[in-house]
Amino acid sequence: MAQRSRRATTRRGRCPPVAALTTHNRYWARELRGATGCGVLFVAALLLLDWAVGDFTALRACLWTGLGALLFAVLAPARISAGPDVCESRGLFRTRQVCTACLVPVQVSPPGISQRLVLRDLHGRRLEIDPRVLVAQLWRIDRYGLLFTQHEQATV
Repeated sequence: MAQRSRRATTRRGRCPPVAALTTHNRYWARELRGATGCGVLFVAALLLLDWAVGDFTALRACLWTGLGALLFAVLAPARISAGPDVCESRGLFRTRQVCTACLVPVQVSPPGISQRLVLRDLHGRRLEIDPRVLVAQLWRIDRYGLLFTQHEQATV
């Protein structure tokens, strides 16, 4: 068990390679389809409303399409992946990764619209995850090392 921690921390602050990721959020595709559907329906409703009123122009169509794309960007879920010694979140514009063998105490974000679990590692990287994703994938993520770190620290 100690070998796993030593291997992860001797990489000069780097997490294991992304190719080692072995488990993904199985509900991600469904959530992405939902976000796409909301964006498309929003644009379609606004275009239909403009056409019905008689104010349909190319400029307004571009505006509504931009608003639909913005709605999609807000609703699109991040893809959560976990593997040995690594947990990763890939969004539309950025990828965040933490080394699970080097986790510091986990925090829960303050209550608000949606609750988030904040994971930080010793290298200063930060990852925010929806706790529902972890609950849905708990046995798989535990198997691949995210929760293994807590057990390892408890036995040392």
